[in-house]
Amino acid sequence: MTTELCERVKARLVESGQEELLKESLKTKLASCGWRDELKAEARKLIRDRGLTNVTIDELHAHLMPKARSTIPDQIKKEVFYELREFVRHSCNIHP
Repeated sequence: MTTELCERVKARLVESGQEELLKESLKTKLASCGWRDELKAEARKLIRDRGLTNVTIDELHAHLMPKARSTIPDQIKKEVFYELREFVRHSCNIHP
């Protein structure tokens, strides 16, 4: 996708309210499969190991993001990509 096309899709997602719906759907799916709890446990472990005052938000973010991205279940990725494709197809008159 070109930058212009991405901007157009993003604007349409925001205008339609679909962006928020997709975010909420993703949050629900990730919570229901235990993904969110796993990351919370990982964050708590890092804080416990280093001490609360010895971990910055940036360090916590840097530690968690690779695991967060790599452990999203494939089925959830497929569902979200499908929802996005359908939105683009029906709302933006773009056929990927």
